[in-house]
Amino acid sequence: MNASIAIQVLPTVDSKKELIRIVDEAIVCIESGAPDVMTHVKINLDPTALLTMDLKTAKHREVTGK
Repeated sequence: MNASIAIQVLPTVDSKKELIRIVDEAIVCIESGAPDVMTHVKINLDPTALLTMDLKTAKHREVTGK
């Protein structure tokens, strides 16, 4: 079975400047001052084939040379 799991953390704050500051400390969002945090868990299940992170980002690496 092929599966890909991603966790996305989106702190909810009042300004973009504050959001950037908190995202920079994403592991401790609440301790950094976010009043609450939304966590989205995305699970992609494909029994035949999985679109890997390498496949998703290959064209960008070709452009940047990284």
